[in-house]
Amino acid sequence: EGHRGSRVWCEGRGEEHRLRWLAGGFPHHLRARLGGPQLRCMRVMATSLVFLAASTALPAFARASGGPLRSFGRRGGKKMVAPGFVLPLGGLATQRGRSMASGTGGGEGGHATGVEEALGLVRGRIEQACAEAGVGSGGARLVAVSKTKPVELLMEAYSAGQRVFGENYAQELTEKCGSMPDDVQWHFIGHLQSNKAKKLVHAVPNLEVVETVDSLKLAKKLDAACGDNPSGPRTLGIYLQVHTSTEDTKSGVMPGDVPALATAVVSECPHLKLQGLMTIGAPGDFSCFDRLVQCRQDTAEALGVALDELELSMGMSGDFEEAIASGATSVRVGSTIFGARAYAASRPPS
Repeated sequence: EGHRGSRVWCEGRGEEHRLRWLAGGFPHHLRARLGGPQLRCMRVMATSLVFLAASTALPAFARASGGPLRSFGRRGGKKMVAPGFVLPLGGLATQRGRSMASGTGGGEGGHATGVEEALGLVRGRIEQACAEAGVGSGGARLVAVSKTKPVELLMEAYSAGQRVFGENYAQELTEKCGSMPDDVQWHFIGHLQSNKAKKLVHAVPNLEVVETVDSLKLAKKLDAACGDNPSGPRTLGIYLQVHTSTEDTKSGVMPGDVPALATAVVSECPHLKLQGLMTIGAPGDFSCFDRLVQCRQDTAEALGVALDELELSMGMSGDFEEAIASGATSVRVGSTIFGARAYAASRPPS
């Protein structure tokens, strides 16, 4: 049971791929009103339709991709998708029109083909989600999350028109920014220690936004760094990171404390522009999006500003369509564009 309707998990070229039901899954409001038995029944029906279509469509994909024929589940020593149903998947590299770029690309062009196609497919899904949500095609910004990825892959996305990139580690961002064009807009989306704020601001002149401000102390450090910037004072956009889940591993300000923090930042940090709120919700828990929406309402009232003056950064590779349906104006997508991340054995803190 996936977070957006039925899914079939399968293997191809040594990695996992997902085949999503073409109908797009169940809308959030429908999931909220249906009980468990009804949803399970609908998912069984949807999965049956997927199997029926896959029995003829996927072998063709496998032959076209040239990859090894593989599937999953087991019966009689063979990997199976369902009892009595063998599903050869080969190098299937798409899911509901999305490229599962793994760093080697999905076509003859190697990296460039994989990243460019994946980026185009993600953009298409964002446009569709915006249309379904009743907002314009530019209603949600795409932040391409490129942490741990080489500059070569970022440049392929840049060549395909992507300008907004997100990085999680301060050191990695400062190293990459000098190798990328000046018109790239960098979003810092990882945890930032206050003692690293000055170096980050001074080393990355085109740092557009720090999305993870979770204390007045960090905000003041960023503000001071902008004030004594070597090339002259500058203004830096920030989002306040909100803790909307019950997971202890997540960072952020508790929703009830956000209006007060926002008010303090606006009054005490003249070099910062509060652009919105950001959250990293718990996987599959879309109520986190609803909490951020409510938090924006409370914060806008406290500041005396219109709702559309505060952006909502929420949603990642696995749930950005649901986030847009809930009101996201910025989504952070990484592995769906650049492939699975390869982390070093050790990495210095942000």
